[in-house]
Order: sequence, then structure tokens, then C-alpha cells
Amino acid sequence: MAAAAAAPAPTGKAARLLGLVQRALAWEADATREKDFLKPSLSAALGKVDAMKWGDAAALMPVIKEIYRQQQRADQKPDSVTDMFLPFLTEDQLLRAVEQALPALETPPRLKSKRGEGRRPLMSPGSTRLELRIDVFEEKDQEALVLSDLKPPELVAAILQEFQKMNCLGDSVAGYRLVKAADSSPLDDAVRLGDQVGPKTVLILEEKEIPLPEGTRRPPDGIYLHETSTGKTFRVGWLPPRWAG
Repeated sequence: MAAAAAAPAPTGKAARLLGLVQRALAWEADATREKDFLKPSLSAALGKVDAMKWGDAAALMPVIKEIYRQQQRADQKPDSVTDMFLPFLTEDQLLRAVEQALPALETPPRLKSKRGEGRRPLMSPGSTRLELRIDVFEEKDQEALVLSDLKPPELVAAILQEFQKMNCLGDSVAGYRLVKAADSSPLDDAVRLGDQVGPKTVLILEEKEIPLPEGTRRPPDGIYLHETSTGKTFRVGWLPPRWAG
């Protein structure tokens, strides 16, 4: 019996598109919880693409168009209006529009770590400060002074900026969360740090699990794609069932 063919690993443009799809799935999961009128559609759109063609950028473009439609629906714009304008967008314009509408990392102030000198602190004169310890994957026990009135996503943004040279870190705040090392409970993104943690609290930066599209599976270990043209890293959150590996 012939062995099943392995799907080629996506590279270049296809890797970028898959990165957008993963970010969009995470965004959609949050958006559908917050907006009752918005219904999930992206997993179904991805399911229409043969998993063996996920390395083909052209095959992924219908999914990108559905992401754009879903973003417009979140703003309560009807599909009839969106589909009227879609044909006038070039591929590059569509990709930019989709990427800009996804949660993006603003340029944050730097983390003030005791292991580095000259870094701009997450604090201002007279602010209440918290001394925390943060595990950033293999970079364990990082000491940091942060403003107590920061919210967790702001601290995550600073961590991603500080450790941007780590090959396993992306740049999307929406893909990460902070949990307490003591009991693995996640911090509430809407509540200031000073109301959730005390001095010397140990936090762990974790990747959020994104919904699995139908017919896929999670990789047993972390897999990351690095786009050399932009320097961005994308996490592969799911694999085709026939992907050898």
C-alpha cells in the first residue's frame, strides 16, 4: 500500500498567510464572545482548502478574503457592501487591510530587567511599582519592575518587545497570556496588575491555544516559521493530518 503523501511545509508568502489565518482565528474567538451577532466562519473557510495545499499561497487567498469579510461583519457592515468593494482591492491591499485590522503590537516601552542595563522602564516617576519574576519560555526567572496600573496585555507587549530576538516569539499580543506560576491561573486582561498580583509574584508567559480547524491536529512540539524578509515569527498551531513529521 502506498504511503500517504506529506504536505509540503509552507514557505515565503504561504507562511505569511498561514500566520495571518492563525492570528485571525484567535481574534475571531475573542470577537464572537464579545459580539453576540458575530458567528464563527473562519474554520469552515479553511476547511474548504485541501490541507495538502496549505503551502500554496493562491489556495489560501479565499480564506484571507473571508477574514476580511468577517472583520467587516464585526463592524456591522453587510456582506453585500463588502463584496461590492472586494474586487477593487489588489492582493497586497487586501493583505494589508486584513493585517492592520488584526490586534497588533504597538511600540511599547521596554521592560526594565535587572539583568540588563539602560532599558527604558515600564514606569513613570512617582508610580507604584511591582517587582515580578517572569518565565519567558527558556528564559526563566526574569526580574522586572513594572507599573502596578498596567494591564496584562501591556506587559505582554513589553515582554515580546524585550525578547524579540527569541526565534519562538511572535509579535501578536493576542497570541499570549500571563499565568501565575503558583496555581496556573490566568491573569484577567481587563484588570490592572496591582489588583491581581503582589510583589515577587512569579508569572509565566504562555501561548494561547487557538481553535483547531476541522481535520487538523496540534503539533506534539512547538513549530515556528520565521519569515526572513520581515523578521517575523509565526507559530504553527495546527498541522494537516497527513503532514509527516
